[in-house]
Amino acid sequence: MPSRRASGQSERLRKVREEFWPDEDPWTGEANIDDGWFKAPRTLPLVLNLIRDKSLTPKGDPSNVYLELLSRQFGDGIVEIQNPKEHAHFAGYTSTRGTGRTWEEHMRSLEALGFIKIKGIGPNEFKYVFIVHPSTAIHKLETQGRLPAGWMDVYKDRRFVTKELSYEDRQVLRNRARIQEVEKSKPTVVGESKTA
Repeated sequence: MPSRRASGQSERLRKVREEFWPDEDPWTGEANIDDGWFKAPRTLPLVLNLIRDKSLTPKGDPSNVYLELLSRQFGDGIVEIQNPKEHAHFAGYTSTRGTGRTWEEHMRSLEALGFIKIKGIGPNEFKYVFIVHPSTAIHKLETQGRLPAGWMDVYKDRRFVTKELSYEDRQVLRNRARIQEVEKSKPTVVGESKTA
């Protein structure tokens, strides 16, 4: 449920839309109208800029590969690669070299940066792809001293605006959720009082 502030902002912008573009078809992602959407952080443009930064990826730009992978996961953080050439094509690689070697190189670059993990099975070198939460990948790059100068300040500032959790705050919530899962899975001993 959106906050009152978000609801107020949304209502204000709805009025702007109705005033200036009353008959246009807006891109809203409403569940009852638009299906086939994926969730992405509002910091995604900054993440894509980081991925394509030449200090991190001097031999190309794997940001389209990352975006294509994001669009293929359905909320579980896993993408099953059934046809690598299709993924390469959707990421914009249409030449024979692009659908083979370039896409593979960019997949390996994303893995080296920590944004994905790749699991090969048998002859399928890229059978499953695990998409690492961006805050975790960014935290790792920061601790390695690999972020471009000033990038983290811009990222933090945008996070404050969008209320996206920091890496540290996410870890606290994840650990709390794990503890609650363990507590729920503990068997109840007959005769044991739930209130101690």
